[in-house]
Amino acid sequence: MHPVIETLFDEAENGYVPPGTLAEMNQYMKSLPERLAAYRTLRDREIQVMQKVVDELQSQFTGEPVERLEQSLKTGILVVRHCAMAMLMQDERYLEERLMTWLEETTKFTIPRQSIVSFIH
Repeated sequence: MHPVIETLFDEAENGYVPPGTLAEMNQYMKSLPERLAAYRTLRDREIQVMQKVVDELQSQFTGEPVERLEQSLKTGILVVRHCAMAMLMQDERYLEERLMTWLEETTKFTIPRQSIVSFIH
């Protein structure tokens, strides 16, 4: 959940939303249609995009076992889905916490976390 929205729920008993937070919330809501459209585009075109990735993997790594290519593809799909969800929620924390933790746990990820986080931003 977007951090500002999360804060709203936590702070409701303390009073009304401060003007700065309200402005940030307004911007979040205004950008929602664009984020939804982008999310739907990624979702609807996932097969087309990933087919290009498959074709490229097969041509670049002809000697690799099929299982390894399949695992690379699955990882790529999950990365795109996590990125799409973070974009939809407009929540960088989601991407850092969920995706980075998952990548570190499931792969032999050797690039330092800070490098990836910097790249994302």
